[in-house]
Amino acid sequence: MLIDRLFHVAIKTRDIQATRRFYVEILGMALDTRPALDFPGIWLRNPLPGGFAIFHIYAGDAALEPDGSFASGTGVIDHISIAALGFEEYRERFRSHQLAWRENVVSGAGLWQLFVYDPSAVLLELSFSAAAEKTAEPRIEPNFLYKPREIFFRAEDYAQFTSVPVGRSGSR
Repeated sequence: MLIDRLFHVAIKTRDIQATRRFYVEILGMALDTRPALDFPGIWLRNPLPGGFAIFHIYAGDAALEPDGSFASGTGVIDHISIAALGFEEYRERFRSHQLAWRENVVSGAGLWQLFVYDPSAVLLELSFSAAAEKTAEPRIEPNFLYKPREIFFRAEDYAQFTSVPVGRSGSR
């Protein structure tokens, strides 16, 4: 018996278009072919040829809890980490879209990290190989330093991806 790798992560969303735009426009992922299922959704993959779908997005009734409510965030899972390339480009993309993010350098492991939320408040960690970045180690401003347990999600940051108004409570 052998567990080889994570196959995919399924994320529920109230706003499939905002979620699609975030993953495609901000993270640079590509839409993948999705089989005909009995609920709305999309599959997102690495944009390179042969990339596989790592995020399956559920919408509609499939995204609701049994009581009809919508849960957001990652719950007992703190974050989802995905390998990435282009630390500075992602940092600039977050800045230009006015998204809150955090950063970290794990020098002993040769990793640089960017943390950002998706529109459903799922915390994502983009992990970069320091050797592959071919640039100097990033200097992290104190207010951008990642701190476990800090919640920096701001629902209003994601209104740019949707036409659905964001309520004062942060729910849609």
